[in-house]
Amino acid sequence: MVTAIIPARGGSQGITRKNVQPLGDKPLFAWSIEVAHEAGMRVVVNTDDAEIGRMCEDFCVEVVMASSSVHSGHAINPTLHTISQLDLLQEEKIFLLLPTGPLRKVDDLIMALKIMKAMKAPSVIGVSRTKPKHSLRWIRDGKLVRLETGNPNKQRQEVEQLYTVNGNLFLSSVEVLEREKTFHVDGAVPIVMSGPCVDIDDSGDLDLARILKERE
Repeated sequence: MVTAIIPARGGSQGITRKNVQPLGDKPLFAWSIEVAHEAGMRVVVNTDDAEIGRMCEDFCVEVVMASSSVHSGHAINPTLHTISQLDLLQEEKIFLLLPTGPLRKVDDLIMALKIMKAMKAPSVIGVSRTKPKHSLRWIRDGKLVRLETGNPNKQRQEVEQLYTVNGNLFLSSVEVLEREKTFHVDGAVPIVMSGPCVDIDDSGDLDLARILKERE
């Protein structure tokens, strides 16, 4: 059995009521419901917002209501809260699908499950390719400080490929999550996601997601 948990709080710092902002023909949070349903999973939305709870009825999804304090910190908190409210086996697989990642594909979810099984991994985390860190700098005391030691004149092709956690996919089990309280455990393995990934934080991200949705 696989359960997808979608934490959809009512508030937001970057965009007012971000999770219910329209994206295409549905509110932002509903895209995560749709892809999980398409993958054949049980889907549960954890929310602190009565309106979002009512909207979930239109998408045939279970709802767990939580206090605003559960949603005030990291997304692991509503994930663990949801697990505590459901009758789940320890080996149950749990996806955390943040509603701010509306472009993920069902193939990514299915592949993540295959990777976890094949590698006997405690968790699988979605990543995207990023720029080599030889071009990145801190600014400390008004001076540039390189992140990477060694030859400062390396060409891009000489630098090992870097990946960034894209916030679009997290997979583990009830047993691991209850014990570790995080998806970021020793032995976690990546899934390099297949398409463009947007983690919507501000209005520019939302505009980009709308453009990319129109191109699908």
